[in-house]
Amino acid sequence: MAYYTVYRPQDWLDELRKSDDNGPIKVVFGSIHTKMPSIASIKAGDIVFPVSLLDKHLYIMARLEVTHKERAFDYCIRELGAPYSSLVPEGFVVKKSQKMEML
Repeated sequence: MAYYTVYRPQDWLDELRKSDDNGPIKVVFGSIHTKMPSIASIKAGDIVFPVSLLDKHLYIMARLEVTHKERAFDYCIRELGAPYSSLVPEGFVVKKSQKMEML
């Protein structure tokens, strides 16, 4: 088992507040971009601590045990009904009406 911290910047917290999302945190997204750090080395059983700074204090927002990994696209479609800004996998087309079609 390994332990990881994932920093969430102020703009991410602001988005949570705007959407009135008060938790609990269940998902951590990763990316190859610095905005959302890579979670490539994380595996089932590892522990992830999302952290943030608020008024010069470091806050641990959650302690999440990894149960599995999946594509953000699959998660967003299943849980939210739309892909939002997730990377659309090859072979899928997302129409403006947010419907999916397999090619």
